Amino acid sequence: MVVLAAVVAIVPAVIFASFSAASYLAGLTTTKATLIDILWHRYVDSSSRNESERPHEQMDKPLHYDSSDSSEMVTTLPVPVAADKTHKRVVFSLAVPDLSSGHILQVMAEFQVTNDLGYNVMCMSQIILAESKTSVSGTEITEANGRNVTPAAHHDSFPKIGSVTVTTTGTKYVNVVAWCAASNATTGARITVDADYGRLSVIRY
Repeated sequence: MVVLAAVVAIVPAVIFASFSAASYLAGLTTTKATLIDILWHRYVDSSSRNESERPHEQMDKPLHYDSSDSSEMVTTLPVPVAADKTHKRVVFSLAVPDLSSGHILQVMAEFQVTNDLGYNVMCMSQIILAESKTSVSGTEITEANGRNVTPAAHHDSFPKIGSVTVTTTGTKYVNVVAWCAASNATTGARITVDADYGRLSVIRY
């Protein structure tokens, strides 16, 4: 009953006219995307509306893009005393083609750094929707935030998750951007971006 109540809250009641208990239980074994697809098409089949009144029937199925193993684009990050745009680096990037206004991108990413410098390093990161795979500025997908990576911790990981509704068309790039700073940084200081300790994943709806 709890499951049915949750489904009723998001699916029009008319859908359930075409369901049997067996078909519903079978649907629970599918992925969420598949279940949504089943529910929607049963609703459309039972509807008497004409084609011009069915905008969602033409919606694209979700597409998944993944950066794969060892896809970090840099091996180190510069550590200045005060960071600016020139110190930002793209850690991961994924091209998302054939975008249209209204598409939704759900994004998950994580990367790890190692601090061998002997002093605290503030490491910041953000996910953006950009015009190129090397761009460090664009539409915000996640807020810029971060924390100190201490010598005692030595390693630290930075998970990110966010979503954005696309307002443009064509191919865009989801970029994970990172930058660092330390008040007592020495000239040329850098921290390590650990290879194959993270990845970038994008689902387009």
